[in-house]
Amino acid sequence: GPEVSLLFEVGSDEDPNGVGITPNQINILYEHDMNPYKPPTPQAWAKTIPYTDLDNIFAALFVASLDGANYIPRGCNDPKCQYQFITDKFGIDDLIHFPNDETKKRFEEVRHIKPTPEDSTSYESVINVINDDFAVGLKMPSLYSMVYEFGTLNAAFNRKYASVVAVLQYIDYIYMIDPDSKEYHPIAWKIYAGDTAKSYRSKISTYSKIMQNFSDTDFSVLIALINTFTKTRADKMVTEFVIPEMRCPKCGAVIPEDPITAKVMVFMKQRLVNIATT
Repeated sequence: GPEVSLLFEVGSDEDPNGVGITPNQINILYEHDMNPYKPPTPQAWAKTIPYTDLDNIFAALFVASLDGANYIPRGCNDPKCQYQFITDKFGIDDLIHFPNDETKKRFEEVRHIKPTPEDSTSYESVINVINDDFAVGLKMPSLYSMVYEFGTLNAAFNRKYASVVAVLQYIDYIYMIDPDSKEYHPIAWKIYAGDTAKSYRSKISTYSKIMQNFSDTDFSVLIALINTFTKTRADKMVTEFVIPEMRCPKCGAVIPEDPITAKVMVFMKQRLVNIATT
């Protein structure tokens, strides 16, 4: 109970950039990950989790703690009825909305894959050539990059580098292309031992200077690559959870389906307490 409450409450002081999760909450998720091959620290673990998978982690929490007790408040939309009630007729599988059969098949395959040491390490970036001189390694932002790096930037720094911060969340490394061997050489930034935030600001400052030399065409190519990269991943994912359509038990009117996030599903009991006491 206390841990679920801590996962739900995110104050603006703890999360000034609106990431939606804090280091303390990552610690809770890490402690409850039963993968025997998980990395040794919450920070290392966060590097292995794409930020876009965060809602799927909450779906796992829902299955682990609330499946079989999934009480959902519903309300009739008919103005003559407006009946408010609670239903428990839906299981986790009823709440998953797949965009197509291919995604559903992929979901079932992943669902039955057993953890391995290889699958429990940081995921790789994909290198793409921008021009004759530079290539970039694209990578979906991880929980680590969003919370421990981006989440530490202050408003002034964000304003100064507003044109590149959003793009750099997807860039693992910028590489120089050797004109003779055509090999890729990663461009490093200054690392400050024990200070992740300062090291990340150094990366942004270093890569911002390089990107200032990109032409309009180069930058357009980079944006197009990121859009394609994210869309390809999104097409393979479960796009949303929904509360299915149902009929009002009092008047029989159809109550349309409602989109819902897995995080809200986990905290439905807290919402029910609020409803019961107001």
